[in-house]
Amino acid sequence: MKYGFDNLLINDREIFDTIYSQQQKLPNSKLYELCRNRGILLSPYEDRETLATYIANLYYDWNSIKNLLEQINHDDKSNKITSSVLHIDDLTKIKEVLKEISPEFERNQISVKNDGKSKVEVNMTTSKVELNKTRMIQRPLKDQTIILEKQDDKVIIRHNSDDAIKPFVERLIKETSIKVGKSIIPENIDLQEIIVPEFRNNFFQKLMLLDPALYDLNDVKRIRVHHNTHGSQEIILEDQESSIKSALLSGKSLHTNGMYKELKKLGHYITEITWVTKNLKDNIAIEINAGFENPKLCTGFFYDVKWFYKFSKRTNGFVKDPTKFKSTEKAKLNAYFDKTSNKIFKDITEEYNASLNQDGGTT
Repeated sequence: MKYGFDNLLINDREIFDTIYSQQQKLPNSKLYELCRNRGILLSPYEDRETLATYIANLYYDWNSIKNLLEQINHDDKSNKITSSVLHIDDLTKIKEVLKEISPEFERNQISVKNDGKSKVEVNMTTSKVELNKTRMIQRPLKDQTIILEKQDDKVIIRHNSDDAIKPFVERLIKETSIKVGKSIIPENIDLQEIIVPEFRNNFFQKLMLLDPALYDLNDVKRIRVHHNTHGSQEIILEDQESSIKSALLSGKSLHTNGMYKELKKLGHYITEITWVTKNLKDNIAIEINAGFENPKLCTGFFYDVKWFYKFSKRTNGFVKDPTKFKSTEKAKLNAYFDKTSNKIFKDITEEYNASLNQDGGTT
């Protein structure tokens, strides 16, 4: 992760605070290494405060500060992805708008890469102040990527679920609307209008199954349920005999499950779920997390195709240690997940509307 200083001076106390507070990312072994690299040999029994003091009192220029911050490990957390459907025929006008507005976001260091006629990749740098951190690492700079991909007669826009990207995305859509002469309203996965818990739960059940011809549900790790009065509650499903887990894995409707009946009676519904699905072709198990940023309204849908588990012939099962996807592999999976989740959302919406008509407009 990179950091921005807003052209302010850094003193030895701030360097000390940064080093001393980053115990997980800068363990003592790394502090000893930093000292040795600067010609300081210390006893292996020195405490952390002493090590941090020696390092903080050294001479620092701009490159030295950058090198110090590079010793703080990159954030390996997976990014939550969100996407929207834009009803526009092609990317021509979007490319024109990108060229026009990019200079206005000079601070974000925007670069645009055209990948043929059907895909555009926008790379940019964003920052936000994190006041709970020491000043040197209070404004992390984050490399972000926005993908615009043509699918049939529409365009999918995909990016990290990060508020720092929103101003650019909103400006892009607004200016493209002006360019094409019509209002482009992003179509998002949003269950706000679907107020019956059964249909909200069915959305997640279908999402876990994906395409049964290509994937087989292998495990459900955790679910998060929400109650509009009592808030959210996470249920970690470690027990293989868990009644909710059994219902989810068997593909049965949750309304037949005793524990779910009690949750439903109390007004709970699923808002986030983490599961593992087996790719039948490649024989790997893929872990996926999906849910809503706003659990009460079920808006702000996100997903994260996290990693995969290799199959071991020796144990005839999947290994416990995950493996990260290559960027090209993850891009293909994200595109597939976008297409599949939007189809499921459309199906659930149609089922819900049909139930309203059948019940005479009441639930």
